[in-house]
Amino acid sequence: MVIKIAPKTASILFWMVGATIILLSFFVIIVSKKITLINQALASEFSQNNYYHHLVVRNNLVDCGCEDIPLDQEDLVVEAQVIATFVSGLDLGVRNLDLAGEYSQFYVDAGGKYQGDINGHIRIKGRLLGMTCAYANSVFGECVPEIEASVIEVLK
Repeated sequence: MVIKIAPKTASILFWMVGATIILLSFFVIIVSKKITLINQALASEFSQNNYYHHLVVRNNLVDCGCEDIPLDQEDLVVEAQVIATFVSGLDLGVRNLDLAGEYSQFYVDAGGKYQGDINGHIRIKGRLLGMTCAYANSVFGECVPEIEASVIEVLK
């Protein structure tokens, strides 16, 4: 069975198929550009709203050299309030509850020993490792001593 198409109909069909392919191509290009533009806008939004940017510019604490200052690696016990968690909850930022203590804040290598909430009160038994500038430009606002915790008790 042979279908005969008039020459005028064949040329109309040819141009319709061509136009459809071009329109689909434009659609694919527009959709991919739209996704790219959305991603660029989100990236721009996040980079412009760096709430700690003024601290980084004003105080370049990461290059302060405090990590090179040796501290006695002594055992210590600190009662503190948790102010932040780092490394998916494995490490902690704490504020010393002993206001007369030598240091007001600590970075604690907790090893996942604390599963409580921020603002919880804890007792840390561990070893002082030295000074760290980790999170100095954001959470702590200064370089702080680092503790490797052996035991973390939740205080009530």
